[in-house]
Amino acid sequence: MKNDSQTHKSPTIKPPQKEDEKTKSFHYETSFYKGYLDYPVFVRIWKKVEEAKGIVLVAHNIREHSGFYEEFALTLNKVGYIVVVPDLRAHGKTAGEVDNCGKYDGKNFFQDSVLDLIKFADWMFKRFDLPLAIMGVGIGSFLVQKFAENYHRHRAMILIGAGYYPIPYLNHINFLANMTAMFKGKNAPAHKVYKATIGKFEKNFPDKNWLTHDESMIEIYEQDPYYGHIPSAAICASIAQGIASVFTGNNLDKLDRFTPILFENGQNDTIATASPTNLDKLLEQYKFLQFKNVETKIWDHDRHDILHETDRKQVFSHISAFLKKNVIP
Repeated sequence: MKNDSQTHKSPTIKPPQKEDEKTKSFHYETSFYKGYLDYPVFVRIWKKVEEAKGIVLVAHNIREHSGFYEEFALTLNKVGYIVVVPDLRAHGKTAGEVDNCGKYDGKNFFQDSVLDLIKFADWMFKRFDLPLAIMGVGIGSFLVQKFAENYHRHRAMILIGAGYYPIPYLNHINFLANMTAMFKGKNAPAHKVYKATIGKFEKNFPDKNWLTHDESMIEIYEQDPYYGHIPSAAICASIAQGIASVFTGNNLDKLDRFTPILFENGQNDTIATASPTNLDKLLEQYKFLQFKNVETKIWDHDRHDILHETDRKQVFSHISAFLKKNVIP
């Protein structure tokens, strides 16, 4: 994968800070690791396992960070899996100051994030010498599919909240993002993109909570200073272009057809079940390309964020069973 990202730091974006001791958990280790082009990326690693069986590398959703994955990670630890979740660029502690969230000082957020995942996968093989599964949530599911075009050492792939985005729709999002960048600057919040995407998803629910039924989780979201920032115009443009690259040409054909793939979605996930972002359309592409081991699980009544839904323990168990079947040597 080609990349011409600049290493120059924008003067408007402050560098990452060291983690506050008060925010650390006894359950995981944290550090800044060198991503692509040595970009400092904050990573949480949950590794308190009695007998390690494998590693799960997670690409989280947009507008959140690795800290939201502790309950999921601890569940996988109990059955032998080390869980590694980097804060994507422009997210969480990788962004540094809270005001930096949603702003990116590089050239291509999507492509650089994919290259970070590739570097972290290689690093984990060297450190732990265990089988690897790759997992993506929401926008992270598209990063993972792009990852899998260029990397074939993982034994399984889990895609949560994935769907199909038609190219005209993505072109429209790219246009809105570029208009914002042109008139307000590349780091300006892409409000028009937000209104055309998440704003529409929210309208499908009386409470506007398109992510989960769990009110306690919604409160945690709202109180987290690193959560919910509207991404910049440049980030939104790169995501639209990156997702389009997943679905154009023969790029899906570059994935290993024998890698086990698990699609998990909520039945009421308006991203994955409503037109134009329909999971069925994505599954049709995988079927057409004759992938050999594809599983799908739709969770009744769940919304987009199934890892934080009221039935999340069952979701965790289902993912654990998939890993047990497909990752252990």
